[in-house]
Amino acid sequence: MDPAELLRGLLGGLSLFFAHFLGRTIGKISKGKAARRPLFTWALRFILTIGAVCYRDVDQLAMVVLILDAVAFAIGWWDEWRPKREEDPSETMFPHDESE
Repeated sequence: MDPAELLRGLLGGLSLFFAHFLGRTIGKISKGKAARRPLFTWALRFILTIGAVCYRDVDQLAMVVLILDAVAFAIGWWDEWRPKREEDPSETMFPHDESE
């Protein structure tokens, strides 16, 4: 395998990581839980890795990476945006006795 293709593949995998955390950051910002500053750093990292993967040409590897990046971004956004089930601490501290 060509070392340049191996490097492109590794950068593609790294871009999946960056896409996921970019989605999570946008989810936090849209809920008002985070500052906008991390958005720039995650976006810059993502753009640079995608640029390195697609630098020569947009071939089959680049298309697969772009599709997986879109999925990773959506999963990251959904992980932050979806309503989370939070348990009631009073239920843990004072369980209801059904036998009464």
